Amino acid sequence: MEGIAHNERIDLAGHALLLEDILQEPERYCRWFELARATQGHARCLCVPGGRRLQIRLRDGLYHLAVWPEDALSHHQKCTFRMRAEAQSGRAGYAKGAIIEKPDGSVDINADVPLKVRIEARIGAVRRSEEPKNGGKARAKVGLLGMLHSLWERSGLNEWRPGWTRDWWRCRRALINLDGKVNGEPVENALYCVPAWRETEREAIESSWAKFRSRLEVQGDYRLRGIVIGELKSMELSKFSHKVKLKHHMHAFFVDTAIVERAQQSAPPVAAQMENPDAHIILIMVVEVTRNGTLKGVDMSFMLTSRHYIPADSSYEMQMAEALVDAGRAFTKPLRYDGAAEFPDFCLQDQEGECVVEVWGMMGNPEYEARKAEKIKSYKARSVQVIEWDTRRKLPDLMRAGGAGQLAHKG
Repeated sequence: MEGIAHNERIDLAGHALLLEDILQEPERYCRWFELARATQGHARCLCVPGGRRLQIRLRDGLYHLAVWPEDALSHHQKCTFRMRAEAQSGRAGYAKGAIIEKPDGSVDINADVPLKVRIEARIGAVRRSEEPKNGGKARAKVGLLGMLHSLWERSGLNEWRPGWTRDWWRCRRALINLDGKVNGEPVENALYCVPAWRETEREAIESSWAKFRSRLEVQGDYRLRGIVIGELKSMELSKFSHKVKLKHHMHAFFVDTAIVERAQQSAPPVAAQMENPDAHIILIMVVEVTRNGTLKGVDMSFMLTSRHYIPADSSYEMQMAEALVDAGRAFTKPLRYDGAAEFPDFCLQDQEGECVVEVWGMMGNPEYEARKAEKIKSYKARSVQVIEWDTRRKLPDLMRAGGAGQLAHKG
């Protein structure tokens, strides 16, 4: 979990602490976590009278909190634990069995990329599912972008609250605090999330990478694949493929040009933001070891995020995300996963009633304007407040209503 709203407090062994403080400096509260585990077996969220139990988990030497099995809806309406469970997202757009949410909070993902292949199978680009993004049937399996969105959402990284800070170290810490499986493989084995580089931790980082890589060696009649998540640093065209480098990571990956081009075509805003210093481009990649020992990417997807690692579907959404941060707003970015469902661009969490933000970036396109009209009609019918930005004009006032802010449209 990456933060908390409304100065929420957590009870650890009788000590009421701000969750935001715990998350900013988790190592500072290790003894309270240890005492709570030893004496109570859990922490307690104080969002409602009497509080609600929270799980205490240990990952990479740091403690984390997670909602108690099947208890999210018992938390206060504005508690982050509950809002995350009720958030709009694309996770509902799959057929039964694609994403299995278990009572203990873990999630099993049925991915459309096999992580175990026979030795004689040719190494090359993964053939993706051709299931449509809209209409007809729901997707039976989760694509790479859907998997990345699932991880980002479950980690709370699509949320923002005033006073938060976020860098790659914090992102990774949230991402590794997840339980579940990908195609039957425990996520902690299948996934390598690049750690933030610290020279003092060089030995531990290299040991962790060597352990992950060793799993990809041939085992009997099969070779295994792994999933790597990190922040893109560069992509250079080499003699036969692209050389892909990630920030904080010393080892390069080699990816066929066709795979790189397919990933870029699936995410046009990413290509346009490659040189933008305020953009963070997150890469999820399936890798395997070739017969000559080279680590090769066989599939990949990109996700554009803002300076504060908030996902965005366009450069305009990046601008809005940062403007909301600067205005001190609490908000969530709904994620579509692999689907094409219509969600608000952002949902505000810091005022009474439902309030959304819509970024209109393709005005003049008849089909786009028709969809806009339908969304506004739906909002009006449900009395949803809407802050609108026609990107041909300047940004609207984003300060909180009742303070200095104004709503551009009210349902």
